[in-house]
Amino acid sequence: MTVLTVFAVLVVVIAVSWYSQYGAFGVRRGPLWPAFSGTFASMLFLGAGVAGYNLNRHERFVEATSWRDGVIWWEVWIGIALLVFAVAMWRRGLRGLAPASQL
Repeated sequence: MTVLTVFAVLVVVIAVSWYSQYGAFGVRRGPLWPAFSGTFASMLFLGAGVAGYNLNRHERFVEATSWRDGVIWWEVWIGIALLVFAVAMWRRGLRGLAPASQL
């Protein structure tokens, strides 16, 4: 049973790695796709955190409201971290689009 479990975990890790690198159709994705996703997610978290909108489903259910009186700092910090990631991906992606003579 243990060998089967290890084999199943290994297959899942290889499948996730392959899919994250090549996608569903075998096309390798560039760094601009994570830049798009990171930009969207950072704007979502920053906007919600600054506005006081709670993105946590459990807390919204318990408090019976989605809004708070002030800034939600953990959402702001996650938004800043995602923004740093997005900027790094934008730089890498745009550098890959520039001709070699401009580098």
